[in-house]
Amino acid sequence: MKKNVLSCFDGMSCCQISLNNLGIEIDNYFSSEIDVDSIKVTLSNFPNTKQLGDIRNITTKDLIKKCSGCGTKVKDNYKFCPQCGNQVVRTKTEIHYTTDNNVSIGTKLYTMVTYRETLDNFLKKNENKLIYIQTDSLRSNGLRAIVID
Repeated sequence: MKKNVLSCFDGMSCCQISLNNLGIEIDNYFSSEIDVDSIKVTLSNFPNTKQLGDIRNITTKDLIKKCSGCGTKVKDNYKFCPQCGNQVVRTKTEIHYTTDNNVSIGTKLYTMVTYRETLDNFLKKNENKLIYIQTDSLRSNGLRAIVID
């Protein structure tokens, strides 16, 4: 049976390395880490890692997505609740990491923009939004990203 894992102060995902070496299957791996270099290493080795950022800002909403209509647990890719049909609205920041300079969503093409602030401050300013971060652009004082409401 696959496991859901929350790794606090994840560093370069040594927990994920150990679980893989032990043959333990991972369904979702959530990482709490703020060091830019550690995040880069993790994403190069484990691109499906769900980065949650600063541990002081993590809530259960970051880990479990529920329908606001009936409370049923729903998967991240659901647009509507399978129980009541209610439209599922983004209630948390959704972060994707990419090496591309452009991201296509539906019929729109978005281009990375440079932000001159720490990753932590950037994520605080852009709560509850869809974010694409260019992995190789992460620096201690800036990054390139796309932010969609």
